Amino acid sequence: MDQVPEPAFAPQARLRLAELAERLQAAVAAQVAAPTWLAAAVDQHAAEVRDALTDRHGRVRVVALAAYADGVLDTAGRRGWTIESSTRPSWPLLRLFAVSALTPSAV
Repeated sequence: MDQVPEPAFAPQARLRLAELAERLQAAVAAQVAAPTWLAAAVDQHAAEVRDALTDRHGRVRVVALAAYADGVLDTAGRRGWTIESSTRPSWPLLRLFAVSALTPSAV
């Protein structure tokens, strides 16, 4: 597999994703009593995000993942949705959980 150098702004992308993970932790606490299908739903969303963002080397880049998360937050935010106001597993919340799940393996 070809070695692809990490972009100079990858550390900022990692920081952005770490901040997102912290915000999601509070949402997870609110979902503690969530049904067992929640993990399966997050896995499905993660597969879709991974398919959409995998580069020609077969990897998900951290910068692409951070940009994707920002896009989800921006689009949902224009509709009045926030992580903090989410009281049930909505599409944006599931998508952001998926991004967070993919973050440790992103390069």
